[in-house]
Amino acid sequence: FGRKGSSPMTYFATTSQFEQDIVVKYLDYSEAKSPITGFTRWDVLEDTSNGNREILIMPTWRSWLDSVPDKDFEESDYFRHYMGLLNSSRFSQILEKYDLHANFYLHAIFQAHTESFHIASDRIHLKSFGDTPVNELLMQCKMLITDYSSVCWDVLYQNKPTLFYQFDLDKYNEAHGSYIDMKTDLFGDRTETLDQLLDSLEKTIQNGFRMEPKYEKMQQEYFQFEDHEHSRHICEEIKKWMKRK
Repeated sequence: FGRKGSSPMTYFATTSQFEQDIVVKYLDYSEAKSPITGFTRWDVLEDTSNGNREILIMPTWRSWLDSVPDKDFEESDYFRHYMGLLNSSRFSQILEKYDLHANFYLHAIFQAHTESFHIASDRIHLKSFGDTPVNELLMQCKMLITDYSSVCWDVLYQNKPTLFYQFDLDKYNEAHGSYIDMKTDLFGDRTETLDQLLDSLEKTIQNGFRMEPKYEKMQQEYFQFEDHEHSRHICEEIKKWMKRK
């Protein structure tokens, strides 16, 4: 989607000065062509977690596992780490202790491997593509556990905490790359081991699912607007462009 790429945009909507700087620096758009408006999909986001006791686990995909047979998928670090989490006795105990449920949603590209995951706990639920709209899961949850998925921004917009489980950061960066520094720019605890993840999880639960002050401060830098009127902001920009023509 870069200006000189195979699918360039005429205009590129961005969410903040932070993101606009990335689009200007790496994708070669001018500031005028990358207005700060926010995303229209955020207009409908509404925190519906009140009364719900749900954690959303939503990892992203891996290019090196795209279209591999089930056997190869099940031998991957990706599968082993998430199976380790979903079948962890400590994780089950945490869910039981705090009366929580967890929804596990595989990326659409990996949906064919959903049946490879076998879970013993009745508090952990596998969600298949089409079962529930993703934005509903994001609105219903108290918090998110992911690795690198961009849905973390939708959760941040709702002032909910995210934990990042990055057991394969070096390999992921080599294959996919990133426009942010995963070790300094993330707005939630970054963990590499299951024990670290569960430590952060229990801390977050005991804190009433509130973001830590340092992450709240980062949130203010990552959003220019949090007014649920991003469609209006984009329409206003379009009107400006039409007047110039």
